[in-house]
Amino acid sequence: MKKLVKVVAIVIGILVVLFIAAAVIVPLAVDPNDYKDRIVGLVEKETGRQMKIQGDIDLSLFPWLGVKIGGVELGNAAGFENPEFARIEQLQVRVRILPLLSRRVEAGVVRVRGLIVNLERNKDGRTNWDDLMKAEPETEPAPAREPPTAPGALAVGGVDIRDASVTYTDQASGQRFAVSELSVKTSAVTLVDPVDVTIGFAVDTGDIGLKGRFDSASRIRLDLKDRTYALEKLQFNAELKGKTLPDAGLTIKGSGAATFDAGPGQLKLSRMRLEVEGLPLPPYMAKAVVQIEGTADLAARVFDLPGLKVEVTATRGKDQIQASLAGNTRADLNAQKVTISELFLNIPEFRMEDRQIKLSAPQPASLTVDLAGMSVSLKGLAITGTVTDKALPEGPLPVALRLGIQGDLNRQTASVDPINLEVLGMKADGKL
Repeated sequence: MKKLVKVVAIVIGILVVLFIAAAVIVPLAVDPNDYKDRIVGLVEKETGRQMKIQGDIDLSLFPWLGVKIGGVELGNAAGFENPEFARIEQLQVRVRILPLLSRRVEAGVVRVRGLIVNLERNKDGRTNWDDLMKAEPETEPAPAREPPTAPGALAVGGVDIRDASVTYTDQASGQRFAVSELSVKTSAVTLVDPVDVTIGFAVDTGDIGLKGRFDSASRIRLDLKDRTYALEKLQFNAELKGKTLPDAGLTIKGSGAATFDAGPGQLKLSRMRLEVEGLPLPPYMAKAVVQIEGTADLAARVFDLPGLKVEVTATRGKDQIQASLAGNTRADLNAQKVTISELFLNIPEFRMEDRQIKLSAPQPASLTVDLAGMSVSLKGLAITGTVTDKALPEGPLPVALRLGIQGDLNRQTASVDPINLEVLGMKADGKL
C-alpha cells in the first residue's frame, strides 16, 4: 500500500512538473498572434461583420490562464453611417488554472479600456444590432433545473471599465444621445457576497439640449436560488446644464435602497430620497425634495406608496414659498387610476414683499385621478391659517377654507362644490 501511494505521489509530482514546464514553454513556443486571421475569420463567419485586430495578443498560462488583447474593431452592419459598430482599446481577462481542476472559477479583475459602441437606427426603423440578435429556432422547453454553478464556485476579482462611450443615433428623427467618459468599477464578484459598484459618465442629449455628469455608488446583493435582488446604500449625484435650464444648471441627488423578488414580481422601495435644486418655476427658483417608501406589484402593475412626501421651497429675492404634500398613494396602471388618501397640504410660509401667509390642513383630504374615466376628484380639502400684511392694522388675519373639486378632463371643465370660506368671523358658502 505504501509503495502504491509512493508511486502515485511520484506520478503526480511528474505531472505537476510537466504542467509548470508547459506553462512556461508554451507561451514562448506558441505565438497567439499567428492565429489572428483564424479568429477574424471565425467572427466574420458568425456575424457577417468585418473584424480587425490591430493590437497584439498576449497569452499567459501559469498561475493565471490569461489573455490580453488590444485594438479590436467590429464593423457596422450595411446601410448605417458609422463604419464601426464597436471598438475596444484593451481587454484583459485572467483565470487561475488549478481551481479549474476542482470545477471552480477564480478570475482576476476583468479590465476594459477604451470601449466604444455606436448604436444606430436607420430611417426604415432597422437597428445595427438586429442581425446580431438572430432569433433561435423554437424548441421544446427544457425542464427547469437548478443553476449548475454552486455558491462559492465562481469568484471574479472585480470589473474595471474606463474611458468607455456609447452613442445612439436615430436617423429617422435626427436625435443623438451620447454617453462618454463611462467608468464602472466593482469589488470582488461572487455568487454569495455583496458587490460594491461605482458608475460615472458624462451625457449629451443632442438636440434636446441637456448635458451633464452622473456619478453613483451602491451595493448589490444577488440570491440566484431564491431570485431576490437587493440594491443597498444607493447614492447618486447628477449635474445638468442646458438651454432650457438656468445658467447655474440643475443638481439632482438621490439615495435609498430597493429589493426585487422575481418570483411574485414584487419591488420594495426603502428610504428613497430625491433632491432637486435649481428647478425653474418662473418667476421663482425652487428646490424640491421627494421621499418615497412603498411596494410595487410589477405583475399586476400596482404601486402602493404610503410614505410619499414632497417638499418644495421656492425663492425670488426676499420672497419665499415653502410647501409640503404628503399622503398614501396608490397607482393602478391597468385601471389607469391614481388615488392619494390621507392627503395633507401645508404651506408654512408664503412671504411676498410685506405680506406673509401661513396655511395648514387640519384634516386629511383625498385626490383621485382617473385617466380611464377622464376625471379628477378632490374631496375634503380643508385649509386654515393666517394672513399678515401691513395693510391689516389689527394684526394677523385668520382664514379658513374648505372645498371639493370635480374635474372633467374630456371637456376641460371643473366644478367646485362645496366652497366654505371663513374670514373675520364671517362665513360664506357656495359652489362654482
